[in-house]
Amino acid sequence: LLINFNPYLGTAYSLIFILTIILVSLDPKITIDLDLSRSNLLPDLILGLAGYAIFVGVAFFVISLLQTAAQILGLESIISLMAEAQPVFAGNNFLSIVTVGFLVPILENLFFFGVGMEFLSDKLGIPIPLNQPRSYGIYGLVAFVFTAFHFNVKGLPSTAGQLINDPALLTTFIFGFVTCLVVAFAKETNGKKDLRPSIFMHMVSNIISTLRKLAII
Repeated sequence: LLINFNPYLGTAYSLIFILTIILVSLDPKITIDLDLSRSNLLPDLILGLAGYAIFVGVAFFVISLLQTAAQILGLESIISLMAEAQPVFAGNNFLSIVTVGFLVPILENLFFFGVGMEFLSDKLGIPIPLNQPRSYGIYGLVAFVFTAFHFNVKGLPSTAGQLINDPALLTTFIFGFVTCLVVAFAKETNGKKDLRPSIFMHMVSNIISTLRKLAII
């Protein structure tokens, strides 16, 4: 499935899968709760939906300050911006929705917001609780790497000014940052790194963005 996006994206997703395995082997302290088969997933789904709603609200507020067009288009502008970063299968809408909407969120959350964030936290000696000011540096770093991964094809911003002036980049960064907040909140609530809420948040975002990119909505 991965190589059907295009060879470049296939290589990128294969690479983050391999890196996930490498990071786990390098840091035995990493513990991830990724069980999607447990009976009661409703609280995780609600937290994921709340996270997505917070992301849309924050992104709309920030982008509206920078662009008059966002004020005119409303929340629809945020969905359109997220769609810019969304890869799809050429000529196969169903495969795009299933893969991007359900499989990609699991892989990306496992690497960026699970293994990657915990690896950075362990190696830098910076905890990730919401009440720790230094945690927000980790959130920002993870969000930037997440953004860089999605936009490496169009060229990475070399300055903070370029990041701010590119609304699609900024929107993706905000999504990554809010996802870190959701992961940190879930960890404090459940006592361990729980990726289910952030996966649901990512699934909702990807499905909506993919439907938009495919002109279904």
